[in-house]
Amino acid sequence: MALLSSLFTHWALDLEAASQNEVVIIAGEAVRQRNLTTKNGDEMAFAALEDHQGPIELVLFPKIWGEARPWFEPGKIVVAKGRVDRERGEPKVLVDKMTDQIERVRVASNRSSQVARRPDQLLRAHS
Repeated sequence: MALLSSLFTHWALDLEAASQNEVVIIAGEAVRQRNLTTKNGDEMAFAALEDHQGPIELVLFPKIWGEARPWFEPGKIVVAKGRVDRERGEPKVLVDKMTDQIERVRVASNRSSQVARRPDQLLRAHS
């Protein structure tokens, strides 16, 4: 958990207090996904990560889902950056970037002393 703590801005329960569209970085174990086909025929997914506080609901639109699909295996740890969506009750994270390259994210976070204020830097190494 110490490694995860150094990589993110929010735990699962912290999302309750997050503002609509607030940029967050979360990390956890991939625990489930439900694939959908959009009206355009593209695949996307509703998924969840789980940290030590509980599940974090994710929405992965087609572009991100195409990149992230291989990482959704039981036990796989991933880091995601996105915006909080609270419009339908429970907060969800609309994922903008995701990686399973935990070591690269850790190195990038060590280079930045402003992790919580500059979350873009955490996932830059994977982009």
